[in-house]
Amino acid sequence: MTAKAVEICIDASQESSARSALTAAYMGGADRVEVCASMDVDGTTPPRQRIRLARDIFVDRPGVICMIRPRAGDFFYSPAEIDIMLGAIECAAEDGADGVALGALHPAEHCLDLDAMKSLIARAHALRLAVTLHRAFDATMDRVATLEAAVELGVQRILSSGTVWGDSSGAQAGLATLKQLCIQARGRLEIIAAGGIAPHSAPPIVDALHGLGSPFSLHAFSGVCQRGITAAPLVQAIKNYI
Repeated sequence: MTAKAVEICIDASQESSARSALTAAYMGGADRVEVCASMDVDGTTPPRQRIRLARDIFVDRPGVICMIRPRAGDFFYSPAEIDIMLGAIECAAEDGADGVALGALHPAEHCLDLDAMKSLIARAHALRLAVTLHRAFDATMDRVATLEAAVELGVQRILSSGTVWGDSSGAQAGLATLKQLCIQARGRLEIIAAGGIAPHSAPPIVDALHGLGSPFSLHAFSGVCQRGITAAPLVQAIKNYI
């Protein structure tokens, strides 16, 4: 299997810059956009109107993904925070999202908080939203076990750089792990390679992940920005390669 999609991360904290970035992603041929706020802290749940804006721009592409993350910091959420996340999933569906990106971990064991994840995923699936396990995956102690748990839970995609959460070296540094994930997944879910994805780094990553038995995608943020704003030619350069 070859690369399935190009997904562009959008910082939708401000309406004007969000509109520009979403338009550039669309014009560049992006298949999906992950709409976030506060990318300076690795993303939080965006304002509802930005999801509506993304839906308006990506009107003919079923690729609007809403980040569901109530705050910066760790992925250890209280029951009250899980309730907030459940509400945010409802809002995302109402505002036209096609999927959500989320993750909740157990603080003692640094594995998935299965009770929380079951509730979140059940709500998303009831609303016909695809579920991406975001880079909380990279904060777990055992990626092999976490992938199997994600499959059991019904997760459609896992976003990973192949490196430990907090390590900024990116997907090229984590390529051996990403290859292992694609092999382990055996087509049961999609692996999204993230971290430092840019026109110059995409080709070797695509070549390495090709033919390993699982669909995979590329997720780019800063690597497709010029002067801090998503640039359509850089998105197109990655899209052309896959």
